[in-house]
Amino acid sequence: IDLELNLIRIHHEKRGKGFATKIIDDLIDYANDNNKIIHLTPSKEFGSDIKRLTDFYKSFDFVLNKGNNKDFRFKNTLIRYPNK
Repeated sequence: IDLELNLIRIHHEKRGKGFATKIIDDLIDYANDNNKIIHLTPSKEFGSDIKRLTDFYKSFDFVLNKGNNKDFRFKNTLIRYPNK
């Protein structure tokens, strides 16, 4: 029913070249085609900034899983629902 994204790790020298964007675009295409919800929680584990990652995912229509958007099925902080 859903897809949980745990890690996209891009080598430091390859960052900023669109690799992560391509991965997310492909994942979103798959999720839309198969009516899947994607959920994730950005992490600073590999030196990334949480706000920067959150903004990155929001640019792909992920929403914060809180307040009026809270979906209690998921513990992760960001969710993207498939386009119908």
